[in-house]
Order: sequence, then C-alpha cells, then structure tokens
Amino acid sequence: MPKNETKENGIRLSERKETLGDVTHRILTVPIAQDQVGMYYQQPGQQLATWIVPPGQYFMMGDNRDNSADSRYWGFGAGSESGRSGNGYLDELR
Repeated sequence: MPKNETKENGIRLSERKETLGDVTHRILTVPIAQDQVGMYYQQPGQQLATWIVPPGQYFMMGDNRDNSADSRYWGFGAGSESGRSGNGYLDELR
C-alpha cells in the first residue's frame, strides 16, 4: 500500500494531515473520488475544481463529500436569501 494510503474497515483511503492551531487532523478521502474531478462543472474563467459563486446563486454541497452529486458536478443553484428553508431532493432516475 502506498505511503499516503491507509485501510479502515476494509476500504482503501488516501490520507493527509492538516494542523489547525495545536490540533492535527487526519483527512481521509476515497482515492477513486479524485478521478471524478474531470466530471466537475467547469466555470468559465476558473481553473478546474475552483469556483466563484455568482451573486444571487448558491453552491450546493452534498452531505457525503466524496460521494455526493452536488454543485461540483452540476453548477450553481439560483435562489433568494429570504424565504422558507427546507430540504431539496433531485430524483436522478426520473
């Protein structure tokens, strides 16, 4: 297994460390997810995998970081800062 990889519960993970203040954190990602960068939404004028959220729009981040189909793949969502809060659901099978 490569030096920057580890295995937890039988799943191969890429590991890096980040220190914030006096605390060092382990950051684990599924290596195959890194291959998905080529499927990311390409914002005109920005490098791949970097975005500037335009005024009046939102960057929707999924709750399962490396396994979420979110704004990284389909771009920004339009919306208002006022109004009701709620949950959204996108049925990709329809």
